[in-house]
Amino acid sequence: MPDHYLKEIFEKICLTLEDSGFDIEDIINPFPDFEEIDDIGLFEGLCKAIFSAQAKWETYEKNFWRIDPLLFHYDFRRIVNLSDDEINGICEQMIEMEVRDRFIRRKIHDFRKNASVFIGLLEKNVSVHSFLKRELSDKEGLIEKLIRKGSPYKLSGVGLPVCCEFLKNVGVDDFKPDVHMIYLFNRIGIVKTKNPKIATYKELHSVRKMGMEIATSANKPFHAVDNILLFFCAEGKGEICTTRTPKCRRCKLLNENICKGFPKFGESTQASLFR
Repeated sequence: MPDHYLKEIFEKICLTLEDSGFDIEDIINPFPDFEEIDDIGLFEGLCKAIFSAQAKWETYEKNFWRIDPLLFHYDFRRIVNLSDDEINGICEQMIEMEVRDRFIRRKIHDFRKNASVFIGLLEKNVSVHSFLKRELSDKEGLIEKLIRKGSPYKLSGVGLPVCCEFLKNVGVDDFKPDVHMIYLFNRIGIVKTKNPKIATYKELHSVRKMGMEIATSANKPFHAVDNILLFFCAEGKGEICTTRTPKCRRCKLLNENICKGFPKFGESTQASLFR
C-alpha cells in the first residue's frame, strides 16, 4: 500500500475527529516510561490490557478508583493466593459497579494464573522487568513466548491484541490489532479478513502490520496512531467508525471516496483475543 495513501487515510481520520470537536494531542495519552515501571506496575499493565478485551472500556475507566484496591493495587503476590470464593466476591462487586464485561470471572482467574508466571520468574532470581527488557531485543520473539500455548511464559487470557495492549501499557511502542482496527481496515479496503468476527492469527498480524505502516507513513509512533484510530472507532470516545453503527456521514474517508461506506459486518468479534 503506497505510503502517501496511508498518510492520507490517517490525515482524514484526524480531520474528522477535529471537525467533531476533539483535540488530537489530547487523544494521544502520555506514554509511560518502561524503565520506570516496576514488576507490580507491569502486572497492572497486563491486567488492564486483559480487562480491555471484549468489554465496555468506559465502564472500567470510571471505576478503577474502586477496582484497583479490590485487586490489591495489582500486587501479584497477593492475587496468586485468591480463592475461588474471593474471586467471585470481587466479580460481584465489579458487577454492582455496572462494569460491562461478560468475561469478568474468567479474567480474574487469568490474573491469578498470570501471577504464578510472574512469581515463577522471581523464584529464578529474575525480575519480570529485567526479563522483559532482555527479551525485547527480539520483540516479535517475546510476543510469541507470551501468547503461544506450550511456552513456559504463556500468559492466560492473552492473544496477540491483548499482548500488544500490554506492551503499550508498560511503555513499549506497538500497535494493537483489535476488533476496531479489523472493522476499520476492512471497511476502507486496506486489509481483508475472511470473517471479521473470527480473525485468524495470520489476519491479526496483517492488521497489526498495516497499523504500523500507517504510523510509519505519518511519521508517528505506533502507539500514537493506535490511540487515534481507537478513539475514532470506539464507543464512548469519538464514535465515528463503530463496529455496529458507523457514523459514515461525519467521516471524511467517505466524503473523499477512500471508504465507500461499507455496511457493518455484524456482531462484535472475539477475534482470537483470549488465545
